[in-house]
Amino acid sequence: MSNPESRKPSLLIVDDDPLIIDTLAFFLSREFEISTAGSRADCVALLRSHGTPPLLALVDLGLPPQPHQPDEG
Repeated sequence: MSNPESRKPSLLIVDDDPLIIDTLAFFLSREFEISTAGSRADCVALLRSHGTPPLLALVDLGLPPQPHQPDEG
């Protein structure tokens, strides 16, 4: 059985550019348990399906269809 304290912290990466997602996931996967979403809708669905929110999120604030809205972040 795994020790809950030895588990990696969770990280959610949200970006509409697959190259950015893949690059960040590649470099950060040693230290974090990675989840990814390529759109706002995918992100919302992912968050609703998980029982616990990620400890950290890297989010592209310019996701379509409403880039750079003041209510983001």
